[in-house]
Amino acid sequence: MYLEAGLTVSKVYEMYKKHADSEKARCVSMKVFRQIFQELNLGFFHPRKDQCDICQGQKQGLIAEPMYDQHIENKEQARHYKAFDKEQASKTGGSVRVFTMDLQQLLLCPKSFSSAVYYKRKLCVHNFTFYDTVSKDGSCYLWHEGEGGLDSDEFASIVIHFLRSLPDNVQSVVLWSDGCTYQNRNAVLSSAILRFVQSREKPLLCEIHQKYLTKGHTQMEVDSMHAATETASKNIEVFTPQEWETIIKAARPKQPYHITTVISHH
Repeated sequence: MYLEAGLTVSKVYEMYKKHADSEKARCVSMKVFRQIFQELNLGFFHPRKDQCDICQGQKQGLIAEPMYDQHIENKEQARHYKAFDKEQASKTGGSVRVFTMDLQQLLLCPKSFSSAVYYKRKLCVHNFTFYDTVSKDGSCYLWHEGEGGLDSDEFASIVIHFLRSLPDNVQSVVLWSDGCTYQNRNAVLSSAILRFVQSREKPLLCEIHQKYLTKGHTQMEVDSMHAATETASKNIEVFTPQEWETIIKAARPKQPYHITTVISHH
């Protein structure tokens, strides 16, 4: 089980001591606390960084050189084509759009600096984001676990809603993402996109491409949206999902992100 990022065993122990004092309860020693912490298999959540198993294995001498060389070639090729798509889109006047998309790390609600709140169960809030690599427009789809989960049908619905929101003059769309199966690389999403194109809801939109970066090397422009949100919320307490929406709107004042609140119909 993972606890919130930014904490350490020492910090959690201090919070535990304050909580025990407030309840006038007996407090165990730091040594016992650490032992129990390990027995419960607890750890601290760290924001997802791209840690490549193949690259790490190669450093430790566990990956053969030909396999590593092919991996690096795949990484460079994917980045080359993403840069090429971005350059081509910049020359079309908006008829071709290239987006990077990804799910932000989990947002928690409430997010508070109070030790009492730390021990309460928190609501998970999700933020699926799209970033236009040319215009730098950012779009966020925000929902909490009471409205939906993280299944392929949720992401398919969001992607189709986003495609519907594009201007009518768009003729081609390229969606770059990582290869996460339940988010981006599954038959549900691909079928939904195909059906959307075939429906002719956007008469000029004749092609939508899904492209994937190499596993372990999936840094994208959309990551800047997540970083801006984390920075904006660093010293702010959050008690409702709606407050996350306010924070995200204010994360980039000069070119605010577009936010859509996802509401379940079940």
